[in-house]
Amino acid sequence: MWDRVVQADKGLKHLVKAKHKRKHHEKFRVAQREFDVVFRRLKRKYQRGKQLSLETVYSTDPKDFWNQLKNMGPRSPSNIPMEVYADGKIVNDVQHVLNVWANSFSELYSPLIDPNFDSDFMDYVKSEINSLNYDTTEPVMNSEITEEEVGKVVNKAKLNKAMGIDMLPYEVFKNVQSVKILVELFNLVFNTGIVPSLWLKCVIKPLPKSSTVDPRIPIQYRGISLLSTAGKLYTGVINRRLLGYLEENE
Repeated sequence: MWDRVVQADKGLKHLVKAKHKRKHHEKFRVAQREFDVVFRRLKRKYQRGKQLSLETVYSTDPKDFWNQLKNMGPRSPSNIPMEVYADGKIVNDVQHVLNVWANSFSELYSPLIDPNFDSDFMDYVKSEINSLNYDTTEPVMNSEITEEEVGKVVNKAKLNKAMGIDMLPYEVFKNVQSVKILVELFNLVFNTGIVPSLWLKCVIKPLPKSSTVDPRIPIQYRGISLLSTAGKLYTGVINRRLLGYLEENE
């Protein structure tokens, strides 16, 4: 159908005589009307099918429902331009741009020096904490991490989530063998107090604070930290223990 419209349009452009143009112009208009009719019918059919699909998935898979709904809406470009404002002018040198971004986020997370900070009180608090008597024999909090504990946290982990610097998605851990490996790793960390260095690093994903801000200014972005998935699973195990202990010992 579309090919007929194109052919009629091409034939119309190459004609010179007026009577031939009128004849082919009418042929073009007929083909265009036929195409528009078919296009509108197929568009209504597609929209109806999409509506029925949304109605079905709404009751069976709410997550998929919202994903489909989000994909139907308008999208704004998410690419960050490789240029920044520096000293009142726009700079697009790659290394300079990367340095500006790194410095901006480094300053954002650097501790502030408060002239009113009471260091004596901080020392007092630290001494009080150190004087507390911890029950290191408490079985719930200090026992070996079990395969059951890790399995519950792994099964609860959501799929299709962003990965951290180790590039390991949660899907990798959703099997028996991976859970056993995690149990060994978590117990090693738990007993020694030493965590893998990758767990202390993150990938910062900049998201614009608003659609109206200048994308060339790094401080106009909100940094989302993508941590190691294995590290988050470990903290999930410890968190479950803490919650369980506090609920039973209120």
